[in-house]
Amino acid sequence: MVMARTLNKKKHELLDILDDFMTDCKYRDLRRASIRLYERSLKLLFKFLKNDYNIIFEEDVKEEHIRNYIKFTKERGKYSYVSNENNVNINSPQNRGDFGQPISLCTLDSYVGTIKRFFKWCLDNKYLKKIPLTK
Repeated sequence: MVMARTLNKKKHELLDILDDFMTDCKYRDLRRASIRLYERSLKLLFKFLKNDYNIIFEEDVKEEHIRNYIKFTKERGKYSYVSNENNVNINSPQNRGDFGQPISLCTLDSYVGTIKRFFKWCLDNKYLKKIPLTK
């Protein structure tokens, strides 16, 4: 079941749209692991967009921003970038044996797939007129 909206000129914050997307994922009975993956991956992207480009609205996201995020993700290494700084004290990622190691191509593909799914959902639900990714 897709929750369609009427396209309007109002800007929507990415984190607010994420809440709707997560709710829709739960209604569609996606696995809990998939839902957590989507949420974590998208929150990392949104943090990057806000910190590097001061972008918080869906319509301001461009393909170059996504490409730069993927490049950033390749360069940063595992567990070195978190969406919630409070979790660093709880999870202690710096103590992991693979901390800072290269992120696998499989993980990158998963992130890209999640980003595409989210923006396709935004298009289907009238948050966007066009997806900011061509490939």
